[in-house]
Amino acid sequence: MEGTTPGLYRELCDIANAVCITKEYRLGIAHLVKHIQLPDAQITNSSSWDELHSAERARIDNYYDYACSWAVAWDDPEKWLQFDLLQEYVALGVLLRDRCDQDNHASLIELAFSSDGSNWVYTSTEPIAPEYTATMSYPNHLSYTHWFSNPITARYWRLYILEYVGAPSAKMDIIGQVP
Repeated sequence: MEGTTPGLYRELCDIANAVCITKEYRLGIAHLVKHIQLPDAQITNSSSWDELHSAERARIDNYYDYACSWAVAWDDPEKWLQFDLLQEYVALGVLLRDRCDQDNHASLIELAFSSDGSNWVYTSTEPIAPEYTATMSYPNHLSYTHWFSNPITARYWRLYILEYVGAPSAKMDIIGQVP
């Protein structure tokens, strides 16, 4: 992040309503899942509602006409989505979006990270209640950017849905430093 600070990036993200694609490479920051073109096999979950709501549909830039987000099975008590970034990256925050064709989104979440995929650490001691805002770039979509108080270096990331509106579903990306 030479020549910039996370604070400046946050400001640019807020101005762009969490769509930072035009500035990210100059700042050395990216939506990591999109940037590294994470293979489908590296996006896993505790369950999927059905094959149309599988884990790979959790990508932030997923715009299928139908079922354009990951949705968890209703009876799944765990409700988690996991990204394996294949190597450790420095993360500054996460970006969440709702399902593009219905008002389905996580309303209370927990985020966890791990370097080995076995030992998990939560990013905060309390669950997070996302405050979504409408996006200018994607009409009728809600976005939420959660910034960590300090950068976190990890390979694995998990989103746990504790409560939701409509149905338990989400789209997510990790905002982080590109090597």
